[in-house]
Amino acid sequence: MLADSNLDVRNGLKTLADNSLVHISICGWIVMHHHLLQRLGRQIVHEQSDEPGKRQFLIEAEEIRAVLTDETGTGSVIGISFDTSKITEVSVSKGAFEGMRNLRFLRIFNYWFSGKCTLQIPEDMEYLPRLRLLHWDHYPRKSLPLRFQPECLVELDMRHS
Repeated sequence: MLADSNLDVRNGLKTLADNSLVHISICGWIVMHHHLLQRLGRQIVHEQSDEPGKRQFLIEAEEIRAVLTDETGTGSVIGISFDTSKITEVSVSKGAFEGMRNLRFLRIFNYWFSGKCTLQIPEDMEYLPRLRLLHWDHYPRKSLPLRFQPECLVELDMRHS
């Protein structure tokens, strides 16, 4: 799924294996040391920029809310993993995804399924980037934006939508 990004995936996995952060089996299975790797990843991402919209990956709920409401996402953003159980309300801007032309992974979910988050998307939002993965629990509209092009999708998961 990372093949069309500018990331050197093979070298990155080799480096992680050399540092004992992952194990690659003879069959090619990748086993991650989840918590340690997650902390390292978050630290690396935070060092990319003080501005969340200029980072490659967004995972902090409040930062994602700010990027989606203020339209501050840039072409640097490759992935968003948005756990909406950590916030109460988000009003996504009409052009929230316009600047994120390289976004490939969009995951919006509610980890605790608390149902307390209200995610509002404008009726006239037209654009979603050419995603490889789209996972959006409880998508609030009847259809995806008109200009969405699904031909690059590898995984589509829209439970309870």
